[in-house]
Amino acid sequence: MQEILPPRGLFTFPAPYSTTATRLTNATDCGGSDCVNYVGYSYWSNINNHVGSETMLIVLGLDRNRGGLGPSLFSYHKTTGETRNVGPLFETSDPLSWATGEGWYFSGTRPSALYLNDGPRMMQYDVISHVLETVYDVRDLLSGRTDVYLWQMHSSADDRVHSATVKQATTFQPLGCVTYREDTGQSFFFPSIGDFDECQIDKSGRWLVIKDNLDRRNGEDNRIIDLQTGLEQVFNDEDGAAGHSDVGFGYMVAEDNFASQPGAARVWKFDQSFIAPGQGTLVYHTTSWSADLGHLAHGNARPDVPLEQQTVCSSNATRLPLPRVNEIVCYRLDDSLQVLVVAPNMTNLDAPGGGSDDYSKLPKGNRDVTGDYFIWTSNTGGNRLDAFIVHVPQSKLEGSGGTVTPIPVTWASAVNLSTANNSLLKISGCDGCPDATAVSNETISGVGWVQWSAPEAQTLRVLGLSQNMVVTDVTEIPFAIRLQAGTAEVRELGTYKTETSFVAGDTFRITIQDGLVRYQKNGTAFYTSATSATAAMRIQAIVFGLNGALGNIIAAVASTPGGGGPDTTPPTVSIDSPTDSAVVSGSVVVRANATDNIGVARVEFYLDAALQTTLPTSFQWTWDTATVNDGSHTLQAKAYDAAGNVGVSATSSVTVRNIVISLAANAYKVKSLQKVDLRWSGAKSAVVTVYRNEDVVVPDIANDGFYTDNIEKKYRGSYKYKVCDTGVGVCSTEVTITVQ
Repeated sequence: MQEILPPRGLFTFPAPYSTTATRLTNATDCGGSDCVNYVGYSYWSNINNHVGSETMLIVLGLDRNRGGLGPSLFSYHKTTGETRNVGPLFETSDPLSWATGEGWYFSGTRPSALYLNDGPRMMQYDVISHVLETVYDVRDLLSGRTDVYLWQMHSSADDRVHSATVKQATTFQPLGCVTYREDTGQSFFFPSIGDFDECQIDKSGRWLVIKDNLDRRNGEDNRIIDLQTGLEQVFNDEDGAAGHSDVGFGYMVAEDNFASQPGAARVWKFDQSFIAPGQGTLVYHTTSWSADLGHLAHGNARPDVPLEQQTVCSSNATRLPLPRVNEIVCYRLDDSLQVLVVAPNMTNLDAPGGGSDDYSKLPKGNRDVTGDYFIWTSNTGGNRLDAFIVHVPQSKLEGSGGTVTPIPVTWASAVNLSTANNSLLKISGCDGCPDATAVSNETISGVGWVQWSAPEAQTLRVLGLSQNMVVTDVTEIPFAIRLQAGTAEVRELGTYKTETSFVAGDTFRITIQDGLVRYQKNGTAFYTSATSATAAMRIQAIVFGLNGALGNIIAAVASTPGGGGPDTTPPTVSIDSPTDSAVVSGSVVVRANATDNIGVARVEFYLDAALQTTLPTSFQWTWDTATVNDGSHTLQAKAYDAAGNVGVSATSSVTVRNIVISLAANAYKVKSLQKVDLRWSGAKSAVVTVYRNEDVVVPDIANDGFYTDNIEKKYRGSYKYKVCDTGVGVCSTEVTITVQ
């Protein structure tokens, strides 16, 4: 990438990215050294609120110990691309000039205001006038306690409410979290309970997220506190609690390390129970368990945009040539799983630039308030770290069908049905007959959805999408949900596909995204169709029972048709595990890497050329090898996108060797020295390994079924033995023996 980079200013990433970026720093900012500190974290904005201005302000740390002048101000002209190092924020005599700048961030409302921590004080610094003011002093909020300082501060989008971790000044131990409301002076302190990490106020200023390993097992748990009511929810790590995360207005998007998908990002709303239906929508995941999601950036959250229309970006770097993990990617907070790959991060973890540790070299980028710009640091494979900004083409995340606008449904025809209050209610006709029907004026084509609620759970009714103007039976509806007696069934042209339970009040949605059809209950997808929606679809309803109802019916239809032509690029897919020529036994997880220029709709797994399973969201399949004979077998994966393009992996050959090893042990003494004879059967490799008390006694001995362990001790002792087939790693059950 070095050859495309200018000394400073604008450049364009080559295809397939073709995005515009800006180089902010170079060697002259550091006296020729490697002085640029990494961009602090994904939720601290290095870019100011530049809405309404042609000039963007950026703050970066230039380490004085490595040739820099301390935290410095840069500017970028959004029209001309002019990029300048304006200069250091502080005189060299000011102690703050030695700060790294990590944890400092721009105000959400004041373009030149920067928040920074100075010991126990939260400060507001004007980067233009250089006026420094105290927002609050945590010593005043903790009854005059003097041995504390602030760490990892955050603020609401309106700058009204602030939060910070409070640490002990000599031991550096976290004591808990403080919140402070500027307009009222109200503050709260929440002491650490377990292994405390950090806390963050959401952008509304109402909800506080505390990351604290409360039970000191697994990973971080979350405490979600409503500062208005004082109510608190505990969200355990194994249930999906946030690790890497960022917040919006009343929600967070977070990596879930207990999800069934690798590197999974899920959305959680704070005003609902975390186990409520619709919580935890999966919005993104990586393609391999060898790569994490990285850091999430949602500085562009808005209170006036529906959650599912908002977007987030993430960035990471690895040494593995895996899809998307060495790139900057963005995605919507819905279940479409569509991904916009914005740019390569240009980071080489083995290059010297950025320091000796991997963490300092990771992108950890953040997003500006408009969402149009993403800033990060990269060593570009060289001997120094530099800062870059890329323009995020957000319109591409809207899909080929354009944006969608939710509207109430209007009906071209409604027979035996009341259509009042955006609902359908059967008021006449035969009780139990399909003689109450409705068809919408609106059509959904390419992108859109229909959503409705179930006011009651008993009567039989069907709602779905069909290109026909009139339908009288469920067999005429290509995509439908059938509701009756607490069961919601997916029916496609009358054919049963799957089902889920429901109760009165549950909400259903059928979504079309570039032809891909998904079925949701309470915001969570429970089925993805194998059939594409290729024609414009009208909303169709059939109600069988008198007083049967479908409530709150709304639809989102394309308001701006998109261009760009059809998608003809097939996905790429490969078998990640087991590796080619592997010897396997028992239950084996078959993992695939799959990626697509728009998004992977589903992955199929084949065993010996026979289809085994189709998975819409997960790229792994658990194979019970006991269902096949021992010997050679082939594995293959196929990945499909919404346009019907298919990518086929290379065939992977594996050898199945199902083994059950039986072990018997006999203990005795010879001349007072302990010995144990071991006899086994069932191992099939040429050599085995013998373990005593989990330690290797002898590795790779001949698999002849017998071995004597000379313990060489005279006293009584108990020992646990097992024998493992070295070729496949299958072991016998442990046998415990006591030598008297």
